[in-house]
Amino acid sequence: MSAAVGEPVTISPEAAIFLQYQTLKDDAHLRRLQILCGELKLSVWLQRNRKKYDKAHITAKDIHRLFVYFVKVRVRADFLRLEEDIFDRLWCQGSPPLASAAGRVLTLHIDSIA
Repeated sequence: MSAAVGEPVTISPEAAIFLQYQTLKDDAHLRRLQILCGELKLSVWLQRNRKKYDKAHITAKDIHRLFVYFVKVRVRADFLRLEEDIFDRLWCQGSPPLASAAGRVLTLHIDSIA
């Protein structure tokens, strides 16, 4: 998460449960952290339901794959719906960035969270 957000991040139980995130220098970093944590929570919840109700054998890789998929879908949707400068501030930052958009051509760099 730290690489994707662009600042050192510690995810505490309070952040995960109550959405009480640490203070970050940049609002875009905080927004990116909130989005990523939301996608992670959704991934965990859906895989938990598969295990509980479908009796599926779930591993951490299953959660990770679903999380990466959700992030890719979110970045692609934001690319289409947001103005270019807003998209750049949100997703084209970090070390390395999760995406780059040159000439309105989207390139995903989701490997940084893989």
